[in-house]
Amino acid sequence: TRSARGIADEPSGPVGIGADYKVHFTAGAVAFTPALGEAAPHNLSLRWTMLDARRGESVVHSADPTVSPRHADDAVLFERGKLTERYDVLAEGLKQSFVFAEPLPGNGDLVVRGRIQCELPAEAGTDGSWSWSMPGVGGVRVSAVVGIDADGRRVGGSMQVVEGVLELALPAAFVDSARYPLTLDPLLGTQVLYSGAHDAIECDVAGSVPNFLYFMVWSRRYSSGDADVYGTYVDATGGMIANLVAFDVSTAQARRPQVAFGSQGYRYFVAWELSTSLLASRDVRAAATTLSGSPSVAGKSADIVVAATADDETEVDVSAEWDLVTPSVLVVHRKSTGIFGQRFDVPVNGIPTPSSGVVMLVPGANVGDAAVSQLGNGSVAMLVAYRFPGTFSDDIGVLLLDGSLNPIGATLTLGSNLLDESQPAIDGTMVTWSREESPLAGAKRDIICATFGMQSGALVVVTPPTVVAGASGVDEHGPTIARVGFRHCVAYVRNVGFLDDDIEAWLVNDDCTTCNSRIVLQGVGSGSYVREGAPSMASDWRHGFDGDRLLLAFTEADVAPPFSSQVVGQMIRGLAVGPSPVNLGGGCGFGGTASTDGASSVGNSLFELVLSGATPVGLHVLSLGMPGPGITCGACTLTDPLVLTIVGGAGSATSAFPIPCAASVAGAQFEAQWLTMFAAVDPCLLLPGVSSSNRLLVTIAN
Repeated sequence: TRSARGIADEPSGPVGIGADYKVHFTAGAVAFTPALGEAAPHNLSLRWTMLDARRGESVVHSADPTVSPRHADDAVLFERGKLTERYDVLAEGLKQSFVFAEPLPGNGDLVVRGRIQCELPAEAGTDGSWSWSMPGVGGVRVSAVVGIDADGRRVGGSMQVVEGVLELALPAAFVDSARYPLTLDPLLGTQVLYSGAHDAIECDVAGSVPNFLYFMVWSRRYSSGDADVYGTYVDATGGMIANLVAFDVSTAQARRPQVAFGSQGYRYFVAWELSTSLLASRDVRAAATTLSGSPSVAGKSADIVVAATADDETEVDVSAEWDLVTPSVLVVHRKSTGIFGQRFDVPVNGIPTPSSGVVMLVPGANVGDAAVSQLGNGSVAMLVAYRFPGTFSDDIGVLLLDGSLNPIGATLTLGSNLLDESQPAIDGTMVTWSREESPLAGAKRDIICATFGMQSGALVVVTPPTVVAGASGVDEHGPTIARVGFRHCVAYVRNVGFLDDDIEAWLVNDDCTTCNSRIVLQGVGSGSYVREGAPSMASDWRHGFDGDRLLLAFTEADVAPPFSSQVVGQMIRGLAVGPSPVNLGGGCGFGGTASTDGASSVGNSLFELVLSGATPVGLHVLSLGMPGPGITCGACTLTDPLVLTIVGGAGSATSAFPIPCAASVAGAQFEAQWLTMFAAVDPCLLLPGVSSSNRLLVTIAN
């Protein structure tokens, strides 16, 4: 997310967002707010208001303080007649420039002056820059004044601060000889941070139908009193394809965003928690993305209020409901009296609207950690997993809801008698959660998995609680889950040292067994970026387009100055992409063509060997053997068989070849060839009437 940027059109004026800043544009003024994290007591903004432009003692332009900003592509303009005050919103900072259309009268240096309003003291740097910063926290820096004329000639400028006025200057000789238009070009940026700031946190991701797109959302902290929510589209390779969508750019606390696919096309539904401060009670807000024909041009609908009572509404989660006629989402949240849910319709255009009332799903003051599966359908709204107090410890419950948010059957209870369970995640027919290793306070946690099904109209356990990750004395927690292909992917946080966490993941079968190597993700940051956390996953497995891929998003944080953080993503496939089968030739007669269907990967129970184009008059036999030179017979080269299996006739055949879920078979090779008996030709005199297909050399990938 450090390369993400964008401009939101708010009622008060445009708001630009970069990697570690936001900037509000209002009539005549620019307010730059660095993302300094919770160590900053409040937003430490720098406000610039242009006063005038001078040559020597002569004023060549007096700035009108009432000029309104105009959003133009990736920039915001204050158009001041023959002078344009321009701001390009870049990931690394705000590029401020002043473009003079015509030669300027007067003599002397060209100086652009602006009033600076900032509670932080100004300090000159040894490199000629100026900064406004709080010791141990950070602030704003203005640097690198450059003059550029129409021929591309460049000259270095200078700056100074005099009684709260910032003066940006270019030398007179360059101004006199320049070909116009002439640009004066400084850069505003966030100064090096010295605090425990986390500027990108709490991410979530959702898949789409049918465009192979994902949408990722996250929260960014500017100070202890201000956090915003942003989002961006991500393509099937994991690359961002659009500018930022700003869901909340206020000075309030907008936290813990959640996203779900909203309707066909590119529309997504985003909900988040909003409060006036860290200690104030929270409400739930939501909005949907909007587009103008392409995901590269994205915005959002007007906000809607999901929950705004005097109570504290927290732990929001959202899920899509797959319905082509009336696309909708389910939103759940927690209050002091229980877990509540409500459905919202998400039209292709317009603002999401409630399609049900607010329903108490689970009563109780001590229930929580509600999580919903990613996608349901029109008749069954969703599965909800949650934590509740059992007889001796906290347990996990799973609730199945119909389209009116009424429970179907009894709640399925999962847990142990003495160990606390928490943090459930659910998708498909699998639920995973954290379980403490002992009843003692502060015990380390393991990752548990269970699967369920329907029997007599109620949920029943199919696979009882099973440990997926349970290294003794190691804290494994915060799981997330997504269906991918014919299995699930379970990811979680694993503590590997002091202030050092990794994201780990397993591909998990429907019986909670694993057969892949453990996936360890340590992020993309170098050096002290060692705290990975907050994993979230989304896939398109139900849609039938590309069901073997998902996007895993997570945060990574620095544990040394500048203590920043970012959101990163990793594409994961449900099966390893191994080498394609090698065609060894050797076919003869009317033997047809041998091929495969599916990945030849460890654990692929759906892998098949296929014959096509053989003579329809005959009996097809599958020959399997170890790799070798083969047996030459006339025009044929035959696999040295270990196993012969009669499959059928009629010119084509398919034989299932489920690959075991065992790492020991990774790298193994075998040959496969089809023989057709009674083919009415004799390409091999030792085997009258037998034709053969080509031989395939198959390698099993992990």
